[in-house]
Amino acid sequence: MDINQLAKDRLAALGYGEGLDEGLLAYLVEKVKCDILNFTNLEKIPAGLNYVGVDMVAGEYLRATLLSEDSPGSAAAAVSSITEGDTKVDFASSRWVSEALVSKLTSTAPLVAYRRLRW
Repeated sequence: MDINQLAKDRLAALGYGEGLDEGLLAYLVEKVKCDILNFTNLEKIPAGLNYVGVDMVAGEYLRATLLSEDSPGSAAAAVSSITEGDTKVDFASSRWVSEALVSKLTSTAPLVAYRRLRW
């Protein structure tokens, strides 16, 4: 199973399939593999964690792109309107939905069942 291709498919399903940064995605695939192996103290990623890894790669990619200033979910894009009179600032709700989605995708809770003690 190619985690890189599965992560691209997952991002496309989430609406982020256009203009993916291939270098960043390849880096995040390797990073997530190392994170899973370090967390579980295993030498190989179990088959049951393949799709958890795919979600983690997608979440890390979204986190990296949401933190950039020119992305649609950045802090600058999160403000929907500003009124200067009595200082009223309205925020777009998609930013908070995106942060909740990233938090869900990058959760390490499913890894706990595969964790092995280090001696």
